Amino acid sequence: MPSNTFYRLSEEKKKKLTDAAIEEFSSVSYSEASINTIIAKAEISRGSFYMYFEDKEDLFKYLLSQHKEIFDQITRESFEANNGDLFEGFKMLFRKVNDYLHQPDNQKFLKQVLLNMNSKQEDFIIPHRPHLHQKEHFTEILKLVNIKNLNVESEDDLIAALDIIMPITVHTLVMVVMHELPNDEANRIYLQKLKLLKEGIERREVC
Repeated sequence: MPSNTFYRLSEEKKKKLTDAAIEEFSSVSYSEASINTIIAKAEISRGSFYMYFEDKEDLFKYLLSQHKEIFDQITRESFEANNGDLFEGFKMLFRKVNDYLHQPDNQKFLKQVLLNMNSKQEDFIIPHRPHLHQKEHFTEILKLVNIKNLNVESEDDLIAALDIIMPITVHTLVMVVMHELPNDEANRIYLQKLKLLKEGIERREVC
């Protein structure tokens, strides 16, 4: 991650460097991205760059961390605003992230990320990406969800539910970026999936 020297730069200089990096990583794949191009646009020397970041991967991970912080913030805000309601929380989370992804600069950058991302980078950027039903990957969201209105008997049941909901959420958001799915259409598709999940797919006969 960035050195203290980077953090001591003026906001204007930090923005100029990160804007140059975002432009480069948005235009070409990670492997093709050039430090020389970035420093030329940022108008800094190569020596200065290495005073701020260890290498290209360090800079790229920093840019990803900026998005991850926003995703984490949206998650907290969405569940807190809905008193921990699982489905309403995910609805708000999806709307907010969907709006964020439709900002042109974000969409262009994250499309390149998704096209060229390795598994290590995927683990880092995708919020609460499920990993084989492991509690530690849901630690934060488990604290936010109110289970009173859910048909769960244990934390393990809640983790199982999150293992179902999160892939649906992530997959639909990936569609937004990769296929440039319109905002309204993305919301419609996601709400349809969530409704089926909440109410069930099998028709039940009324006695």
